[in-house]
Amino acid sequence: MSPTGLNFSQLSINPKMQASGSSRHGRQTAKGKGRAPPDDTPTSPTEHTKQDSSDEEDEDDEDNESGTEDEDDADQTTDTISGKPLFALDHCRQIGAKYAFQIAYAEVQNISVRISPVDPNGMSITCSCSMDFCPHSKWLLEQLARSKTRGSGRDPGPYEHITTTGLSNICHKLGWELVETGVVAAENEYQLQKQESRNTELQTESVQDKVDTVCDILATLSPNKFAGDFKSSIFGHNYAHSNSDNILAPRDLETTVGRMLFGDDDLLQRFKSLVPSELRATEYFRKMAERADYMTRLLDAFSRSGRQHHDIDHDVIWCAQQLVNIVDSIHQNVTLRQPLSPESRGEAARALVKILDIVIYKNRELYQDRDPAVRRKRPHGEPQTERNLYMRLIGVNGDSNPAGGTFVLRALEDLPEAVGHVEKLEEQLAMLDSVAWSAPQAYLSKLRGIVSRLRGDSSSSSMKARYPSTTMKTRKRRDAGGDTSSAKRLK
Repeated sequence: MSPTGLNFSQLSINPKMQASGSSRHGRQTAKGKGRAPPDDTPTSPTEHTKQDSSDEEDEDDEDNESGTEDEDDADQTTDTISGKPLFALDHCRQIGAKYAFQIAYAEVQNISVRISPVDPNGMSITCSCSMDFCPHSKWLLEQLARSKTRGSGRDPGPYEHITTTGLSNICHKLGWELVETGVVAAENEYQLQKQESRNTELQTESVQDKVDTVCDILATLSPNKFAGDFKSSIFGHNYAHSNSDNILAPRDLETTVGRMLFGDDDLLQRFKSLVPSELRATEYFRKMAERADYMTRLLDAFSRSGRQHHDIDHDVIWCAQQLVNIVDSIHQNVTLRQPLSPESRGEAARALVKILDIVIYKNRELYQDRDPAVRRKRPHGEPQTERNLYMRLIGVNGDSNPAGGTFVLRALEDLPEAVGHVEKLEEQLAMLDSVAWSAPQAYLSKLRGIVSRLRGDSSSSSMKARYPSTTMKTRKRRDAGGDTSSAKRLK
């Protein structure tokens, strides 16, 4: 029995059938026992224990019909006295500097309920519990009623119903285990499981949220696809009816699994525990960094050959917009995927720093290495921002800058976890503050402020002293008699 004061409102006792070489609690032989699924009707905590305890049903034999008690009854008496203790963690929390764990405890007892032909005393059903009011017999009769055919008119008694229908047919219909006479039955091992909170979560999840979760899980398991790649291919536009009738998609494992997850809440919950939100977020940020690198490689290939890919010119304008979209998506997902662990947020920061590094090192004139046979002729009046990826995203401000003059920085300043990359950011800041790059002062000031905050400085004055501006460095060289004409800006 469970100790008083414990709340089992969110815990249920579920059987796990496992074969056992030797029975415990002194049980050597078993004539048979059945296993019934949990009742759909909500029950009290005490009833949960009693209901699952009553799964032990011994089959009548000839000796019992004659009124004699067999060895199985003696074993059942032992099982009733000695329970099977169960433990489960109901909930845990942190209280100040302490960690508190609430443990739930219960004991499962085996109860034998027997249904016999009506005897002279009118007793057709007996229970080993010897209680004045037996809840086990009542529960068993309710289960047997589920196997009766409705609208048959006459309602037979339990023994007549079993005899007429057949015990094997009833077990098949109710999902019970039937053990033949003389066969040693498998032993029940029970476990406490928390269910109510999971069901509440599934019931409150909208169709759109479920689709997003399924696609996010599939994207995490896919080497090169994103969640958006699955939505239209698997679900189309009508999410509510996309997989209600046709789950199987021949030669398409991802679509089949996606439809199964969407239509089965229990299976979806299982996958959510296997592929948790933290893992999905971390993998998403890692993939976005890889995608940015892939975009620039497409730009390089187009710069050398001039060949289109899927009828698209992978030029500077196209690549710059793709990188802006990737950075914006990372920034949005840091908010949408909350709460995130420091590790996941650190992965987002790492992706942003890597993308910034890629663009900084693209400060060069493209199309110069193209094959002479397909040499690109520079159109008259073409601005530099259409030939230099760095200049388009960082080097200049204005309407031609799709990032609005804050490429990566607006997303990065919301991630204090970028402290792990502060040395790299300082290196990038020094490069952007050099003559060869000469980024706009507004961009430098914003990046300098981010580095300063990550370093814990009270103001950005120390960063200005560590990395003097281009104007200051040029003035020092001029005062020293140096020639600044050789320090040409890369075009």
